[in-house]
Amino acid sequence: MELAKTGWVDVVKRNTRKELKDENIVNTTLEEEKMRQARRLNVRVTGLKEGASPDEDAQTLGKMLGYETLPITKTWRVGRDTTRKRALVLQFKDSESRIVFFKKRPILRGLGGDPIYLDEDLTKMQIEHRKTCMPRVIQARKEGHRAFYRDGRVIINDRAAN
Repeated sequence: MELAKTGWVDVVKRNTRKELKDENIVNTTLEEEKMRQARRLNVRVTGLKEGASPDEDAQTLGKMLGYETLPITKTWRVGRDTTRKRALVLQFKDSESRIVFFKKRPILRGLGGDPIYLDEDLTKMQIEHRKTCMPRVIQARKEGHRAFYRDGRVIINDRAAN
């Protein structure tokens, strides 16, 4: 029961795998995999000002990136605090259109004004894992290596780091 609250990343951090029942670990990872599959076509947009509706915000973003109409199925804002800029989540029709959309990220850098970021829609467990791995990526970059975090792995100089 405690595993559902802490998550798989915390179990690995504490190295208490032996203390937990195997069925709890399997159930948690299956639930995590379902959440990842549900989010695989989503893109999270942060820094975009809120308009009248999420659909209008998505169309505004699409025009900034050169789209007449975005190939999306759903849009929604995440969070309840409307005094801050809430993240906009776009759900794409297919993975190809999502990849093309991601490739247009550099256009947003040249627009000026408040920065707008496009990111993958990650689960809480993926976010925790990325937080634990990023110091390693930053250290490798300081040492002059080409390093980044992708798909749950740290990659340094085109090789997966252990």
